[in-house]
Amino acid sequence: MSPFLFENLLMNTEFIYPAKYLDFASEKSSILIEPWFILFADEKKSLHYNRVLQKKFPESFFIPFALNHDISGFWNDGWPVLACFDAKNSLGEVYIYDFENPTTSPYNNFSYDTFLLWLNAANEESKLYKEERNIVD
Repeated sequence: MSPFLFENLLMNTEFIYPAKYLDFASEKSSILIEPWFILFADEKKSLHYNRVLQKKFPESFFIPFALNHDISGFWNDGWPVLACFDAKNSLGEVYIYDFENPTTSPYNNFSYDTFLLWLNAANEESKLYKEERNIVD
């Protein structure tokens, strides 16, 4: 199954997915960054969180690509966290939107300059999460 990308919704923007993200999307192991869930694996969830962000920030167009939602409360007290690209910005920056600490602008939250920086941080976070939960790959 090919990854879900927001191609049809991006037709009126100049956004281009970062090459590293497209490489990542083509790898089978890319969905194993627990507690992150990679949204291209689920079109319905991708569209849902895209609508949530559009409703919250109608002047922006964020493309959610990863969701951290450990409903057990073990990580982030069970609040969802989204990693997103800004479709109005082709620089490939990753914005983090944390529902536990909502803001009036997604730009007020933590961000990474590149997808690769986010991916490295997510892998480190996954390692810690698995160690703390005693999960072994």
